[in-house]
Amino acid sequence: MSSNRNETDNFECIMEIMNVPVLEGLREIFKQEWDKKYGAMKGVWDDTCILGNELFNMEKTTPAARPYLQVFKFGNRSNWDISALSYAILYSRALKPYVPGHVNNNVDVLRDLRNKLTHSIAPHYKMSDVAFENVYRIIKNCFNALSLSTADVERVRNSRRRRPSLRLSYLAGICLTVFIVGLSYFWANPVRNKILFRVLPTRPGHLIVNRSRTVHAILDELSNLSISNNRALTYMYISGPQGSGRSQIARLVGQHYGENISHGWFGGIVFIMTINGRSLLHVLNSYVEFAYRVNCDKNVIDRILYSNQNNTEEKVKSILSEIVKKLENVNNKYTCLMIVLNVLKLSEISPFLPQLEEKSWQGGQVLITTQDISSVPSNGSLTVHISVSQGMEPAESCKFLTDFSGIFENQDLVSEIAKKLDNQPLALVSAALYVKQLRDSKVQITWKDYLKKLHEEKRNLTEMKQSESKEVSSSTVYAAVSLAVRWIGENDSVMKHAFTFLSYVSHEPVPLYSVEAFVLHVDRDAFNTDQRIQQCSLILSLDDGEIISISLHPIVHKIINLYTSHYVKEDKNLPRIVLQMLVLPRLPFLGQYYISHLKSFYKRASSLPMDMLIPKLGDLRLNMYNRLFYFARILEKNDEISLFKYYRDLCFRIYSATD
Repeated sequence: MSSNRNETDNFECIMEIMNVPVLEGLREIFKQEWDKKYGAMKGVWDDTCILGNELFNMEKTTPAARPYLQVFKFGNRSNWDISALSYAILYSRALKPYVPGHVNNNVDVLRDLRNKLTHSIAPHYKMSDVAFENVYRIIKNCFNALSLSTADVERVRNSRRRRPSLRLSYLAGICLTVFIVGLSYFWANPVRNKILFRVLPTRPGHLIVNRSRTVHAILDELSNLSISNNRALTYMYISGPQGSGRSQIARLVGQHYGENISHGWFGGIVFIMTINGRSLLHVLNSYVEFAYRVNCDKNVIDRILYSNQNNTEEKVKSILSEIVKKLENVNNKYTCLMIVLNVLKLSEISPFLPQLEEKSWQGGQVLITTQDISSVPSNGSLTVHISVSQGMEPAESCKFLTDFSGIFENQDLVSEIAKKLDNQPLALVSAALYVKQLRDSKVQITWKDYLKKLHEEKRNLTEMKQSESKEVSSSTVYAAVSLAVRWIGENDSVMKHAFTFLSYVSHEPVPLYSVEAFVLHVDRDAFNTDQRIQQCSLILSLDDGEIISISLHPIVHKIINLYTSHYVKEDKNLPRIVLQMLVLPRLPFLGQYYISHLKSFYKRASSLPMDMLIPKLGDLRLNMYNRLFYFARILEKNDEISLFKYYRDLCFRIYSATD
């Protein structure tokens, strides 16, 4: 009896794998292949009927497509079964000629496996342990070949021995439903109509050291500030040079903020909101998200945001005023931490933040990270300044290097390297990343070898005749980052192409789609590009629910510029392709955020003849003209007059171009 039950569990488990992780994986593969072929021309697949109709029109004359035409037409992949997805990937006119061989082969294996399970094994509703392991191995191998995560496959597999009986599942389902309904009532109860959220700085893609001593000291200081001032608004400034980890310290503080605050968690509101303080425009857009999160009237906020009557300063003040009104409705019974990141000039941003002694912000605290040390006010009853210039604690630095790199020998030398790197987080990350990548590639390396390479790279940077050369050669931070960047670029073609694109734009957030589109344009055989870019430990990735964007640390960006200028072969077509992939896609990314990228591109390309930037195809030229004209108007509205004139002139050159 036990054997029969195990065989039934095996069958149910493998069918769950086919119907959930495999189905979701095929949806991901379809989108990947569509975006690669049609993203720049028709748009990235967004599960809407607009692109659904595109696919429908491409397939409607094909007899084999008839069973799937209606689901294709609506465009929502969640309604496509394995048969529809297999057809779309393997046999459709849209994708069949362009799908790489390894994708075709492995999707076909999954399709064939699903058919065998459905038609040969399903009638018996049983599967032996040996058969289960064979099928599981095939699925996992296919996922690995397709660069799909196997986490969900493994999770379902590991659950098969713990599957309860149907009766217990039914009872558990009832209990869960009752629990959810009760919990929903609790939160919907007018007495506890609470807002509780944490919007934290972006987490890097690598291991993070807790820096517990620094974080706890900051949390204690914030607590003391609030208590000693009877919960009046207080300020804390965290200063330090580039690469000192200010943003990640703020993130760790935000993670733990409120855990020991007795007032606020129950019967009040606790929230942590991150504001991008790089410019007033960034502050404006952060405040818009803030307003939405505290349930301000969306129509009111949108009217302010899109008004042509008010400038950015007036919009910021108006939206902040709407936030204050919402908070006053709860009689200031809230505990709030506002994290303001990367303020370049305090004098430009401070007037647009909550002001000290404003009673409407009672219960609030503002934590600002900045390099503008000279403008930080002296410590007072309502303000505290903490410097992290000294870097991490030596013990934390050594632990990070060994944990991340995987080399645990010779701790004395590890300590020496950490000291050489000034215990600065960015340098430590770069060092550990470089060593780990060499070890993963089966290259033998010790910390002694790394120390030698670090000295060589520092000399190498000194010899590079760049405007940044003096700054670059003055610190081992740059040498550590340079070693990591060069290794990645030389051993991963996708990242080499991504670095090339990023060297033309600024270090600020840019749509991942634009970077990916560039990579796929210059390398048709590239695959799994989005994951490979996001998984790079030197790249910050942010998904706001509408679009994924990536950004770079300013030091990493400088090193990438040096790397591409010295080690990447020049191609006269690259500037044109970069500009096309930057401006052509119509993405949910604010037009103003392109200003820094258009400025950086101008610095790289303004010396080139404009004819080199004109698309070769007529349709592309028309689209390019329309998009550049749109961005030129944004530049004009933001008083970027020289940039406006350059891109306006480029528009005219494109418009007048003939085949």
